[in-house]
Amino acid sequence: MAISTETKVGILAVVSITLLALGFDFLKGNRTFERGRTFYAVYDRVPGLQESDPIKVNDLLVGRVKELTLLPDYKILARFTITEEFDIPTDSRVMISSSDLLGAKQIDLIIGNSRTLARSDDTLRGTIQIGIQEEIREELKPITEKFQSLIAQIDSAVTIVSSIFSENMGNDVESSVHSITASLENFQKMSLRADQLVESQSSSVDSIFGSIETLTGTLASNQANIDRIVNNLATITDSLAAVEFAQTVTEARLAIASLAQIVQTVESGEGTLGKLIMDDALYQSLQSSTNDLDALLLDIQANPGRYVTLLRIGGGNKKQEPKK
Repeated sequence: MAISTETKVGILAVVSITLLALGFDFLKGNRTFERGRTFYAVYDRVPGLQESDPIKVNDLLVGRVKELTLLPDYKILARFTITEEFDIPTDSRVMISSSDLLGAKQIDLIIGNSRTLARSDDTLRGTIQIGIQEEIREELKPITEKFQSLIAQIDSAVTIVSSIFSENMGNDVESSVHSITASLENFQKMSLRADQLVESQSSSVDSIFGSIETLTGTLASNQANIDRIVNNLATITDSLAAVEFAQTVTEARLAIASLAQIVQTVESGEGTLGKLIMDDALYQSLQSSTNDLDALLLDIQANPGRYVTLLRIGGGNKKQEPKK
């Protein structure tokens, strides 16, 4: 059975299209007939990541990103295939990183330490590495904030200066300048008057300074005499102080000796004071007299009539005879 030309052309077209599709897919990095394990990772964002981007372990290509899908919560599900056969712990991470300075992305598979191994279709933890641009942006962020703050302060300062140098303030400044100029002129006039006064009294000032100089010379020439006078005054003062102190000490000693003699006399029972202090008989006599006097007063209070009669008997009723 002969194959027609149209059939041959159709078969050739189908094969060409198939090879073209496979070649294009191959150039994209996809391996249509390549088998491997499929894993998943969820990201909040995928900056620059695209399908068919490489997955590497320590810079060794071990797989490709197969699909990126937007989830209902607006997170992104990445499906990728690991073509190499090696153990992947469950705590391993798939981190989006930059593969070059031009911004191309890749996924670095960071092997964990768990003893439990991940199986095909498991979901690994996805992270994002800060790129160079983001690092520069983070480094420049404080400087940018300070620059913005500085701009705001400059704006405030310009506003304040503008308000200060308003039209009214300009008039006030001009008035202040005129006042300062007038004050300087007055000060200049006062300085001229002071110069004139000093010049008119220069002779008197010279005389005063001459007198002071003469007095200073006189004091300097008589310095020895002044020193001698001061020394004599100091000697006299010391002598007077020594004499007065010695006399005071002598009088104090005499007073103490006299007081000691009096005390000795009193203790020995001599003299009136000594007998009064040392003699018990005088004390007993005084005590007895006091007791008798107390008894008499009590008796007078108890029997006053008795003593009134005695006063009458004693001559209280005698009449004086008339003189012849």
